[in-house]
Amino acid sequence: MIGRVLSLAGAIVVSQFVAPPVAEAATSATIGTATLARSYVEIEVEFTLSCTAYPPRTAWAAVQVSQPRTGATGSAYINPLACDDTTHAYTAHVFAQNTSWDTSDATAWDTSDVTITLVSENFNTDVYEYEHFETSRTAAPTRADVNYVYSAGGRAVEIGSAGELVGKPSNGSGAHGYAVIPVTVTCPVGDEVWISVATEQEYRKRVEAGTGDGTPYQHPYNVYDPYVTCDGTPHTHTFEVAGVDGGVFRGNASVAVFVNGYVGPDLRDYTYNADAVRTVALR
Repeated sequence: MIGRVLSLAGAIVVSQFVAPPVAEAATSATIGTATLARSYVEIEVEFTLSCTAYPPRTAWAAVQVSQPRTGATGSAYINPLACDDTTHAYTAHVFAQNTSWDTSDATAWDTSDVTITLVSENFNTDVYEYEHFETSRTAAPTRADVNYVYSAGGRAVEIGSAGELVGKPSNGSGAHGYAVIPVTVTCPVGDEVWISVATEQEYRKRVEAGTGDGTPYQHPYNVYDPYVTCDGTPHTHTFEVAGVDGGVFRGNASVAVFVNGYVGPDLRDYTYNADAVRTVALR
């Protein structure tokens, strides 16, 4: 408690105020495996985290990855976290250069060691209690095809394994006009779902990005185009993804799907964690 003396109309008044307390070990977490997608632009980071149920609190986490040999960086932001005295498993989909929309100076990953930092914060509004938790580890990612399927609340979203390139390469650059990405969606009768789709891929040592309209920072991307059918059965819809910088290219790409959300930065400058991710062959 901190005291401060104020003078009001010749009288001496002592003002007492209390700084917000810091929580006591409300969070524990462990960083697990790191998997490098065969596109070389996305790393899957597994981690477990638990936080106390009482007092009630809101919590979020960010996974930040850096690679000294390549200079590649990226992060993924997960919000909210479950605080219920139970250890939960999470997967952070970390795209190169923190982005699926601005890759002008992005560097792709390789299989050398990466430094993974997990930052989590939680806040209890009833007693103004705040906690900052941070842990890190160094690991060499294992290279593999990635297929992370979204499943929650009766919804399921899976990205197809291959996408079709449309438009001939121009000026010898190898760039195609856009890619057609199949996404299979299952949602309950009467549900309302919209899908945003983005891509990243390595091409000639650059990281190339693509979005639903090919324009960074524009909302929406693929909302209601096509319209997603919700009748309790799987439906495969196709989404057109155009390049942000120079087009889309033949080869492996990492495709990210956001359910009822958009590709874009949070106020903390972290990338929203994608709901579904897959290594997709574009041809």
